[in-house]
Amino acid sequence: MKYGRRGFTALLALILAAGSGLPVSAAEVKVSSDQTKVTSGSDITLTLTLDEAVNDVICFDYRVYFDMDSFSLKKSTIGTACEDAQVSTKAMTYGSEQKPCYSVNFVDTTSEGVALRSGEIYQLTFTAKKDMTADWKDTFRVEREHFATTDYWNTLKETDNGKVSYDVKSSIVYGDVNGDGKINTADAALTYASINGKVTLKEEQQKVADVNGDGKINTADAAMIYARVNGKIAEFPAESK
Repeated sequence: MKYGRRGFTALLALILAAGSGLPVSAAEVKVSSDQTKVTSGSDITLTLTLDEAVNDVICFDYRVYFDMDSFSLKKSTIGTACEDAQVSTKAMTYGSEQKPCYSVNFVDTTSEGVALRSGEIYQLTFTAKKDMTADWKDTFRVEREHFATTDYWNTLKETDNGKVSYDVKSSIVYGDVNGDGKINTADAALTYASINGKVTLKEEQQKVADVNGDGKINTADAAMIYARVNGKIAEFPAESK
């Protein structure tokens, strides 16, 4: 087999990296939310997404911690990443403090391992019993309890794959200026009021009010929010930046 200069250089780099013990990037489970905050009676959906495929998985367990006095689980949906795995959820309390959580877990009873595709692992939709007062990342905490592949039988160590990170980008809901979890005429009116000096927006409100992403809050932003409410535009320019 012949290698060009570039191919040989790339191959040599891989060999040196493997021999040097340098860490190889691992797949992550990214947690995102469709809302930043919600009011009582409204729904918020958390999505656990695997950013790279992982083979030979024998088990995983993710704990979603939240206040059961403030939220109730409405529904849960298995994602496309786990079509070959029997994933389940169950309510439980964990730790010495008996903190309530939902466990999203999978165990391969054959011990042969299954392939997880890149994509959504699971979605959990919660209904708020009261208004949220904090951002979703502070309200819901997701932790990896276990994630192991068939290598575990030889090494007795779990893989580095599946560590949790938060999709910070999804925490900004452009246009939801009053933070009630919805984009409506009240948000456009609040933006107009701030432009006219009748109200002063907080820093977080200023970020979501700048829907065209030009770094300013003006009548163009308020007009775009109205257009979004009326169905004239599907997304804000800032969402694609």
